[in-house]
Amino acid sequence: MCFSAEASFAASAVLGAGGIWTLSLAPSPAERPLARIPLLFSVQQFAEGVVWVGVANDERALALVFSYAFAFFALFLWPVYIPLASLRAEPSAGRRRIQEALCVVGLCAAVFISGSLARHPLEVSIEGGHLFYRMSLPLLYESLALYFVAVSAPCFSSFGYLRAFGGLLLASLAATLWSHAEQFISLWCFFAAALSALILLHFRRQRRLLVVAVSR
Repeated sequence: MCFSAEASFAASAVLGAGGIWTLSLAPSPAERPLARIPLLFSVQQFAEGVVWVGVANDERALALVFSYAFAFFALFLWPVYIPLASLRAEPSAGRRRIQEALCVVGLCAAVFISGSLARHPLEVSIEGGHLFYRMSLPLLYESLALYFVAVSAPCFSSFGYLRAFGGLLLASLAATLWSHAEQFISLWCFFAAALSALILLHFRRQRRLLVVAVSR
């Protein structure tokens, strides 16, 4: 998380516990990718906690390794994984076609951003009490547009909690870009991690509906 090492490690622990609970509620293999999202955010937040430790103690190698681990989640995994997980869990054929297209968009965004990152080394520093990931993206706005579209996939879900998750993802992304553009990567990933609690609520609701259906 963008606030401190302690906050990142605490968020990682909470997300890890919630992620294990969420995964235990997933009723089928097709829904498990979606259920793993809180656990993956837990790993990402742990990586950022180590980045804080590395930067604060001038351990450059440690900070560099874990900043790339964090960037892998933020810039490559999420634009691919979020639409794919939404697709796997979606029962509606019409909505699946939309999400299939968004999977392609997400892959394009991830490949382009990762290619740019490979050509221009990542730098990380603490500025204004936040982690600042400095990178060069030749087509910044085009890349962000593809990223924005890809992570909108849950908005097209058949399930209310997942639509809320997708809508709030986009709202937090836009708000973060507008208010804290320089700390966008770190700050938005914090909001997205917090919003993954909606996935737990989704699976709790699905489990209750399943129990009611079986009891009839």
